[in-house]
Amino acid sequence: MLPLLALACRPSDTPGPSAPVFPAFDGPEDPGVGPVRLWTAALPAPAEVVLRVTGGGETWTLRSPEALEHRIPLIGLLPDTDYQVAATAEGAWFPEVGFRTESPPDTVLWPVLDPIVWEPDLAEPGWTLFPLDSAGVQEGLVLVVDEELRPRWWWWNRETHVYNAELDGDDGLWTWIGLRAAMRLSFAGERRVRYDVFPEGDALPLPSGAVDHEILQDGEGGFWTFGHEPVPGTVPVDYGSHETREATVRDTPFTHVRADATIAGRFPLARLLDPARSGYDALRNTADGEVDFVHANAGQPLDDGGAMISVQRHDVILRLDADGEIVWMLGDPSGWSEPWASLLLRPVGEVVWPYHQHGLEWHPDRSLLLLFDNHIPDRTPYGPPSGPGMPSRGVGFEIDEEARTVRQVWASTETTTGPLRSDTLGEVDELPITGHRLIVYGSIADEDPSLGLGERTARLVEVDPSNGAIALDLRIGAPADTTPNGVWAYRAIRGLPPLRPR
Repeated sequence: MLPLLALACRPSDTPGPSAPVFPAFDGPEDPGVGPVRLWTAALPAPAEVVLRVTGGGETWTLRSPEALEHRIPLIGLLPDTDYQVAATAEGAWFPEVGFRTESPPDTVLWPVLDPIVWEPDLAEPGWTLFPLDSAGVQEGLVLVVDEELRPRWWWWNRETHVYNAELDGDDGLWTWIGLRAAMRLSFAGERRVRYDVFPEGDALPLPSGAVDHEILQDGEGGFWTFGHEPVPGTVPVDYGSHETREATVRDTPFTHVRADATIAGRFPLARLLDPARSGYDALRNTADGEVDFVHANAGQPLDDGGAMISVQRHDVILRLDADGEIVWMLGDPSGWSEPWASLLLRPVGEVVWPYHQHGLEWHPDRSLLLLFDNHIPDRTPYGPPSGPGMPSRGVGFEIDEEARTVRQVWASTETTTGPLRSDTLGEVDELPITGHRLIVYGSIADEDPSLGLGERTARLVEVDPSNGAIALDLRIGAPADTTPNGVWAYRAIRGLPPLRPR
């Protein structure tokens, strides 16, 4: 329980008992969550409680439905700020109490935020969430900032990396922890459930072999992710060769996990790929000695029971049906033999193929596929480059599934400081109110040594696809002296409503 900093016994205008009700402020269940307080009180009789919270130049009201005991989360607070809380309830009166929020956590992941461009009147309204990690640092940080880029919420995980975080309704997150676990965490700091390949305590055992790249809620308490599974297979003997050898391949099946940790369905991928063809990096060995031949890194389940999946090591997008078979493929046609060659979409007009792409987003109502195209490298081992020397980009493709064609309808390579290369990570999100597109350059190497930042930085660029205007260009880094490897951000969320309990 946290101490109260101010206490003034002053009756409210509503008649009540002779003795006041003294509320308390508790901290969140997860000590890495902040700055959060839980206003708690036991009433003499069940009643609705109304809180008026004032601090940091803001005032807002919270309502808690009729109950005898109340536990009301105060979230979306500013750090290092004094707050006062006045409460009213029928049949009770309360002293007005206050507290001071804590400072940001003492972690080398705490970022330096540099808004190179920030046009709040033009940008998607709302707050911004992003995870941060760094090489060699066994910690993870998820941060929410407001329209003034002030920190409003954080989760500092001192256990290991937190690679990604996605919304869990409007009051919490699904988090991807290391390669082993997924956890539902409320913004109030409640650990709702944890799924773990190596479970401890009350964690549910996870049979998928890993949690990798995706953590997508299914709306029923479960989630989608990519698992790990060693399978016998065949791979090329070298890049650019069609001669093959036997190998143990790491498959990364797109896996649907129910709320009770059982497997609802999965899409194995290694069996679908041409064993005599690969993209660059597909012949690397993992630490377990498996060939990282698939490396699927983005997926989206579809209403017809199928899925859209990005297979990074082959520079290809797979559209699968409900039986897990390929309907069509989008990617550079070089090197594919039959029957795969006939499954490739035919380009209409000028199309620059994506390479080592991330962050797939499919809009079936418009047949629009958005990707972050890392474009590293700019070719497959089997053919000439497509877009030689091109930087990383956000890109949109219009797909005619009946005609089996693809047309490139949008691309953005420009930032305020010029083109950038993110050799890994990244995504593109279409924002719901403005229609802008958020391009996440997740891991940029040696962007500008004069900035005094570590080796890796990230950039969030919000662009109007109709005219290319940039409403936000946010550089995210960390000081080189404390975080020499810098920080990366796999994905980000723009347009969050202010974190207030509903």
